[in-house]
Amino acid sequence: MISDGVNEAGIAYYDNLINEMIKNNIKPLVTLYHWDLPSGIQNGWLNSSIPGYFEEYSDLMFTRFADRVDSWITFNEPAQFIQPYNDGGNPTGADGYDFQEGVTNYIAGKNILLSHGLAVKLYREKFGSPGKIGITLNGGYNEPQTRYEVDDLEAGVNNNVFFMGYWAHPIYKRDYPELMRYRIGERIQPFTEAELDLLEGSADFFGINYYTSGVTFACNHWPWCNGGIGNYCDNPTSCGAGCESWQPAGSPWLYVTPWGIRKLVTRMYFEYGSPIFITENGYSTVDSDGVHPARDAETRGDYFKQHINQLLRSQEMDQVEVIGYAAWSLMDNFEWGAGYAERFGIHFVNRTGDSFERQPKDSCLIVKEIVENNGFPATYSTTTSSTTTDTSTESTTTVSTTKEPETTTNTATTDFYSTDTTNSSLISSMSFILVVFKLLL
Repeated sequence: MISDGVNEAGIAYYDNLINEMIKNNIKPLVTLYHWDLPSGIQNGWLNSSIPGYFEEYSDLMFTRFADRVDSWITFNEPAQFIQPYNDGGNPTGADGYDFQEGVTNYIAGKNILLSHGLAVKLYREKFGSPGKIGITLNGGYNEPQTRYEVDDLEAGVNNNVFFMGYWAHPIYKRDYPELMRYRIGERIQPFTEAELDLLEGSADFFGINYYTSGVTFACNHWPWCNGGIGNYCDNPTSCGAGCESWQPAGSPWLYVTPWGIRKLVTRMYFEYGSPIFITENGYSTVDSDGVHPARDAETRGDYFKQHINQLLRSQEMDQVEVIGYAAWSLMDNFEWGAGYAERFGIHFVNRTGDSFERQPKDSCLIVKEIVENNGFPATYSTTTSSTTTDTSTESTTTVSTTKEPETTTNTATTDFYSTDTTNSSLISSMSFILVVFKLLL
């Protein structure tokens, strides 16, 4: 594929970007694949040659940029961009592929994992020392609807296995999770011993994109579907969604659950033993009359404070090795299926004219202050209630930012859910935060 020619204008763009970042004391963390598959690869991630193509592309990226970049991510959220191969949708670059329910998603998944393994092996052998390379998965914590109900607990664990463990297990524990191998059989696309050798240990850190969590409960029992196949048939035991009593954001799927980030990173760290880098964490808003998107201190700003505080608790109280945090996102941008309707940025982008003027939001100043102080200033508190506007219904709701998830039985210790920042032992150090962008005001 590279032999067909290289887009030197594209290379020049990233050359200039990386150089400007370094000039401004910003450490680049480069993701090789964030869902933009080149056209011309027949059947997209179903193509058996695509791991080799990805290795060739990775070699080009490392050759051109590894002299200035020593932190890399192979894939961002494979569970998301693989979804069309699971439900018969329209994957990027794979128009007209032969969809087979319960089959094509696992073929694509194996090719993605092999592509990851080849890129990591190449980087380590040819460019690696002292660089680091990993992968980023997205997920939330599966809070059992009834805390001590065995079936609900099992449903939460199973959901995590199928959503994140599918990708993490081959990298950190050599093969797919046993539960998946047992239920799915040969459809899961078993690895050869050479492929297992390639994947085992193929990440220096575990990137996690965290936005929200959900309530999980047991619904059906495997086997299901009367012998049929498909992703739901493989894991019919886990059902759930967000909780209406939790503070909503602008996206219909996003509720404010800072306690979940601590629970998730603790589970992932003790399951896989890899340093954790939070590569995305953010809060969305939608435009509404009378509320300027830049006035977000009590929504997005408080979201960042609460989640960073819970990460600090993970590090100081749970002994989790958290090595980095990056807020999503630097500015309002194109949010895939939501287009420009949802805003995640800490900089407001004015799209009403042709200038696309960018303005720091209140949350930008909050994050800037946390970074400058290497922690929370003594005057900060995230325990107060805040008034937020549900812009989908244009109604105003007051919610407590310290509220526990309202499950049927909820007697867990308050440490996981408290957002109090008054304990000096928790706010004295935030050295684990690596600043991957500079707030220009």
